[in-house]
Amino acid sequence: MTMEPGIAVMSNLNKNQILNNESLGEKLRQRLRSVFDKI
Repeated sequence: MTMEPGIAVMSNLNKNQILNNESLGEKLRQRLRSVFDKI
């Protein structure tokens, strides 16, 4: 599977924005923990 450079750059920017937002990062970590706990 190949991704277009533009799409890859946009997804990387979105990831960086989420990582830079500490409150969002905490929410994502909590969601990931709850998901992994269910497995």
